[in-house]
Amino acid sequence: MDDATPPKKPTRRILLGGALGAAAVGAAYAGGWYWFKVRTGDTEAMILSVLRRNLRDLEVREEDLRAFALELQERFAEHRRLAMLGMLAPLYEHVDLYDWVPGAQPSFRRFEDTVVGEFLMSTDFFEHGPDSGQPLTYYGPYTPYLRICGNPFAELDEPGG
Repeated sequence: MDDATPPKKPTRRILLGGALGAAAVGAAYAGGWYWFKVRTGDTEAMILSVLRRNLRDLEVREEDLRAFALELQERFAEHRRLAMLGMLAPLYEHVDLYDWVPGAQPSFRRFEDTVVGEFLMSTDFFEHGPDSGQPLTYYGPYTPYLRICGNPFAELDEPGG
């Protein structure tokens, strides 16, 4: 004799309980993120996601990415929307979030360009190039006043010469 009972079908009560439980977990996550990250202007998660997404093909040490993100987040601390987007940072590394928000693409693209450009200027990327096979070395935040000759975009030719 077979005592195996067929599995029970989920009832409406079970499905509703599961949906309410998932909503409670999502609300707790969003509330906690707002309380601990947005209120303090913590944009590190979003900066790290932008770097990881755009520098996938380069070998970069995680501690260098984190050091740069901590330095840069001071400049973006007043951008609460950016801190709120950090909640979706793990998803952003795989999906274009700004496609979902109308009108966000130009400003977010500028943010991405700023973050990636400043990171590359703060490393030895322009000295060795992307195909050197060695990890990038992070020198610290790029400031043109400390490393004037380090600007790879500078035109050093004299005019008319």
